[in-house]
Amino acid sequence: MTKASDFFSRDYADARKRFTEAAKAAGFTPERFMNSKAKGPRSEELSTDVVRIGPKNAENVIFVTSGTHGVEGFCGSGPQVGWLATGVYKEAPKNTAIVLIHAINPHGFAHERRVNEDNVDLNRNFRDHGTPPPHNTAYAEIHNLLIPADWDGQARKKADEDIAKYIAVRGERTFQAAVSTGSGNMPTGSFMVAKARSGRIRPGAGSSASTPPARAASCSSISTPGSAPMAIAK
Repeated sequence: MTKASDFFSRDYADARKRFTEAAKAAGFTPERFMNSKAKGPRSEELSTDVVRIGPKNAENVIFVTSGTHGVEGFCGSGPQVGWLATGVYKEAPKNTAIVLIHAINPHGFAHERRVNEDNVDLNRNFRDHGTPPPHNTAYAEIHNLLIPADWDGQARKKADEDIAKYIAVRGERTFQAAVSTGSGNMPTGSFMVAKARSGRIRPGAGSSASTPPARAASCSSISTPGSAPMAIAK
């Protein structure tokens, strides 16, 4: 019997290899969407790979993604590989299709970073891009403390002291909320929200798709551990 640990990988390249090989072994041909801007740590190509399973006219579609936060892609990739390798996908109802989207943020996955190549936190970027990006006043107040002028000198020391004072007065929960809600449109901020859709994914070799790999008019999200969220589209 295959061990669950066999589904998990040591890096992005290994994860992609396991995913595509498991898909092909199950009789599916992955579609590859290249990241046209970024490269991996060894200058390797980066891509999002997609496998669609089930009837084309399915009433329901389950989207299973990994790597929205790149570094969490290790956890999300494993179940996707496991679904393919063990045949769990066969348990889906007849009127349901499954779309496995591997490494939505391949740059973050490869470089073990939460954000993508534009310093955008994709999990903060699911919003109406026809409106201005949000301004997080709470984050702006502490931005310079999180991104000091130096990391080893007096600026870092002063920032650490000021953060400690902030937490002492307002509490750790308030501090964490200010940080994690997102930096709005501050390009050097943490958890940044982009002014526009972020990412440069285009169809690659073996792909005939002319639309983004995951698009649904209406869907309800289902959160699962390890950055493998699902959405059921109707």
